[in-house]
Amino acid sequence: MSGVSPSCLICGKSYGPAARFCPLDGAALSPGGPSPDPYLSTTIAGQFELLELIGLGSTGRVYRAYQADLKREVAIKILHRELLKSPGIVTRFLREAKLASRLQHPNLVTLLTSGQLDGPDGEAYVVAEYLEGRTLRAALSTTERSLPLPRALHILLQVCDAVGEAHANSVVHRDLKPENIMLVKRGLALDIVKVLDFGAARLDLSDATVLTQKGAILGTARYASPECARGQTVGPPSDVYSLAILLYECLAGKTPFDGKNPVSVLLKHMQEAPIPLSSLPESAYVPPAISRVVQENLAKTPELRCQNARDFGAAVVEAARISGITL
Repeated sequence: MSGVSPSCLICGKSYGPAARFCPLDGAALSPGGPSPDPYLSTTIAGQFELLELIGLGSTGRVYRAYQADLKREVAIKILHRELLKSPGIVTRFLREAKLASRLQHPNLVTLLTSGQLDGPDGEAYVVAEYLEGRTLRAALSTTERSLPLPRALHILLQVCDAVGEAHANSVVHRDLKPENIMLVKRGLALDIVKVLDFGAARLDLSDATVLTQKGAILGTARYASPECARGQTVGPPSDVYSLAILLYECLAGKTPFDGKNPVSVLLKHMQEAPIPLSSLPESAYVPPAISRVVQENLAKTPELRCQNARDFGAAVVEAARISGITL
């Protein structure tokens, strides 16, 4: 509706027309303001009471919930009803959630169970450990959009090792972005990474029904590899491309490609060369060796990138060593 400011679907705070994410919680903004929640205060599988909406993304809504029989809090992600129009998406979502639940790594969120809601829609859901913290998106939003180099590398290398564990077990994330990286505190240690959303259903980024979901898919499009943008089968190098974009954004305060709609962004991934970090005023301080590693792993051809996340992390570590940076 004309004249309505974008509002956070979690906290309800309104922002200016150019805002896309809430700086308080990192949630996507709705142009029409908050609407009644269809799931809040309901109980799933007879044991998970949904207490609070804590996240909203391109594939689903995330809630803080209480598991009565084990007396603990958990996080539950429910797939958007609109996505049920895409054939086979629930089956893929549940199958991949089961695969992801077998992954064990200190920087991966622990998936506990999955299933489908009762009712005519049968929305798929996944239950995971509950984390106290904030997303990398929220951190970027509250630090003038970029991070100091040591902090960016500290976060990125944890993500690389976690995603590398998945790659070693033949699992590809396919939706790495700041909204799916949680920063938590453990004792005196800050910025402990937890990678979220393994098991997210594969989305066809060219599907008109997906592109219209409140514009949320635009966030995913900014991190999509060229092969993902083309609708091709993706492997670990696709995640490496997304990791390179994450590091680029952490250091430059913006992604290499942006646009008014997902299609325009995807076309840029396929056709345009990214401006090197070292050529941007915002990131001119980045050592040439690190800038070079990022640029090399934004190659359009998967074979020209590092072939898995741990290899990319090792390349970043070596670039830091050459640059005289102690990690």
